[in-house]
Amino acid sequence: MVGIALATAACSNRCETLTRSEALEMATGAKAGMLRRSTAKEAANYRSDEPAFVRIGAETNGYAANVGFPGRDGTTLVALIEGDCYIGWTSFDP
Repeated sequence: MVGIALATAACSNRCETLTRSEALEMATGAKAGMLRRSTAKEAANYRSDEPAFVRIGAETNGYAANVGFPGRDGTTLVALIEGDCYIGWTSFDP
């Protein structure tokens, strides 16, 4: 049991030291998967993989990284990458 607990603890913060390029690569891949499960309209809105911003570490609000993708409708889709590499999503209007 101790070995399992230590292995889990070692993996829990593996994304806290992401580089910008690593964060962008993770977010782009996750975005593709998320948009495959979304509506066609939503997928078309965020078709581009060109980021509006890539923020890491102290530049974020408590996340390992934030990556924003501009939408054709003026919104921004934001990947919220946690320290344990979980990726959540939000969007905002400028």
